Amino acid sequence: MPVQDVGDEALKYFQALRAGAPNMLIIVLGPFTDWNNAEYSSHLTSCRNAIFASAAKVSGTYTVDVSDWVSLANRDQVFLTTKNGPHPIDSGHEIYGKRAADAIRALFP
Repeated sequence: MPVQDVGDEALKYFQALRAGAPNMLIIVLGPFTDWNNAEYSSHLTSCRNAIFASAAKVSGTYTVDVSDWVSLANRDQVFLTTKNGPHPIDSGHEIYGKRAADAIRALFP
């Protein structure tokens, strides 16, 4: 999907969330990488930027950058090599959970 389409679809989604829940906080994480692409790619960076730009257009929406959550050093703790695609294993969920909790706490000190 072209990056512009990613941003456009994200905006529609965030607007629908806001319409359905006017007072809900919306926290946007991602996009996430996978074992094969531990170093965040330029394509993911462009998608992240488009998604976050769309999020900025919807009130009460906050973003969390996950681009440094996976690296060559920790990818084997996050993923089961290439067999699981972008889906983390238990230790990866733990890493993501801790990082997400820290990031969300930082948004609302």
